[in-house]
Amino acid sequence: MNKLSFIDRLFKDIENTIEKGDLEKANDEITKMFVRFGEDEEFLKKVCRVLGKYHLFKGDRSKSIDYFVAYEKAFSDDIEVVFLIADSLLDVGKTETAFKYIVKLMQYDGYQNVAQTLYITYKVMMADFDNALMLYKEQHSKHALRYKDYMRIAYELLLHKRFANAKEILLNGLSVYQGNTELQDEYEFILDIENFYKENIKKYYFSNIPRLSFKPKVYSNALRHLVEILTLRNYDEEEIKLFSEILIDLNKFQYSASDKVLAAIPDTYFMLHLIGDEDLSIILERYYSVKLKTVKHHISTLESSGFFDYYLNSIDNLLKDKYYIEDEHG
Repeated sequence: MNKLSFIDRLFKDIENTIEKGDLEKANDEITKMFVRFGEDEEFLKKVCRVLGKYHLFKGDRSKSIDYFVAYEKAFSDDIEVVFLIADSLLDVGKTETAFKYIVKLMQYDGYQNVAQTLYITYKVMMADFDNALMLYKEQHSKHALRYKDYMRIAYELLLHKRFANAKEILLNGLSVYQGNTELQDEYEFILDIENFYKENIKKYYFSNIPRLSFKPKVYSNALRHLVEILTLRNYDEEEIKLFSEILIDLNKFQYSASDKVLAAIPDTYFMLHLIGDEDLSIILERYYSVKLKTVKHHISTLESSGFFDYYLNSIDNLLKDKYYIEDEHG
């Protein structure tokens, strides 16, 4: 066995380890390979696929995309990696970049149906609902969809508040994959979110409009945007209430920014304590269409004026109660 075949065999073993979920063992094996082959140019090209999968299973979509793209440049005929890039780019909301990989995927035998699902998802994300649903119906009528495809398309429609379409697609899926518990759970989840959404819009949006007096249209849009996003991301009532109050007080404070930045401020201030900048950037760009750097600048300005002082205890208690974060004394 030559060296390259041996390296490929080791890479395959590591990928199997990653897919089984043993990331600690996979990390050790990757480190050993770097020690042994780290100066080999071919190894450095090929290891990007393994590193991409490692970070994908670790939950770091952005880093996994970087490695997969680097690998695909050197090995453009690896169609599985093309799929993983397209799929991941859609997950982080980078629709336009994802599109070129979806088109490439469509050209390969055995991947057309998967590519169609990604394309339908892309169409939904671009708010081209009529074409997305037409393409979906074609795929459904041909029995070309896996049960996870029904879930993927329905979930994206949920995020666009297309509840009726999402429910119909999941029921279609259940008619094909009878008794599938994941489809059933997703259907019940969407029912819950739809009811939660309607109740929260009534409670936290319409009931608070009279309290918005400064730039009412900007703040009204911001409040609706915030309540919708928090609801669809499954925040609970206590969190929605607190963040709505922060936004209403920003209105009283007469703080000026775009409606999406205003909506993002309370959510971001809370999440800064929970997740890393890369994941936070993905959330802000996908749901609020704003940059983390921009929102951080506004938060810094507000902190310097003492705006958040009133909310520090509330947010600290929320973090501890909801996410079991210990204080510095344990």
